[in-house]
Amino acid sequence: LRPKFSAYPLPRLPVPSFIFWLVAPLYGYSRDFVSLNMGYSMAFDSRRSRADLKLNYRDVRTSLCEHFQQLIDDGLLPNRLR
Repeated sequence: LRPKFSAYPLPRLPVPSFIFWLVAPLYGYSRDFVSLNMGYSMAFDSRRSRADLKLNYRDVRTSLCEHFQQLIDDGLLPNRLR
């Protein structure tokens, strides 16, 4: 998102686990939940749906940029691109 939406203060680094663990209750997450769920890489495999259902997926970068633009267009984020 950063190259296309440089006017927005997007994070540059991930939040360290221990910091999120400290503030998690303020955001509605238990510390047990954070301990059990943070630090895992996300991986998806679409081979079966591509082969069995003949689906074609859009590039995730394009989808994320279009979704972010939609948030701006719908007024959910301020338009800083002007």
